[in-house]
Amino acid sequence: KKIVYPIKELTDIARKIAAGSFGYTTNYSDLTEIGELAKSFNEMSLSLKGSNERIVNNLNALTGLYRVTLPFLSLTNIKEVFKEVSNGIADFLEVEQCGLMMLNNESEYFEHRYPAFGLDQTQINSMRVFKDDLLEFYFSNNRRPLIINNPVTEGLPAGLIGGNDLNVRNMLLGWVRHKGELIGVIRLANNNEGEFFEESAKLLGII
Repeated sequence: KKIVYPIKELTDIARKIAAGSFGYTTNYSDLTEIGELAKSFNEMSLSLKGSNERIVNNLNALTGLYRVTLPFLSLTNIKEVFKEVSNGIADFLEVEQCGLMMLNNESEYFEHRYPAFGLDQTQINSMRVFKDDLLEFYFSNNRRPLIINNPVTEGLPAGLIGGNDLNVRNMLLGWVRHKGELIGVIRLANNNEGEFFEESAKLLGII
């Protein structure tokens, strides 16, 4: 019993792992070499589960990027660009609000453009940021996408947050450049899963 039972346990684990049940573990434990083997099996199974999850997440990210960028090949006017960028990224990164703010060279303000995901025309009109104010955030983060999980303490311009009815909990900003110059910002707000993390910022940077 001392030999056959634990070997049967380890054999069952091996079969389950081989069938794709990554992360399956045994409660068997003792101070013999078989106990050490059981511990190693558990560690291997958990490691395989983590590796498999990373592979699946990466595949999902690649699929999402493809889904977002593919429609750009067939767009014919600027309003379609605003719509596809807003809807595609909002769906991919699971946010409540998404849209493009573009620089108006005459007024030197970044102005939110219509259409946008989760925002009506009145809400869009409430978002307008002076060029120098936005450039300050752009350079302070070394031109990388900027995560803002507490807009109240970050001292954001009111024109970036929008009206009070938007209830902005957190925000992710992705920079749009042309020939090295900042010409726009992709504004995402209110992550459905909670806070924004670096993975979302990396994906937005690729887009």
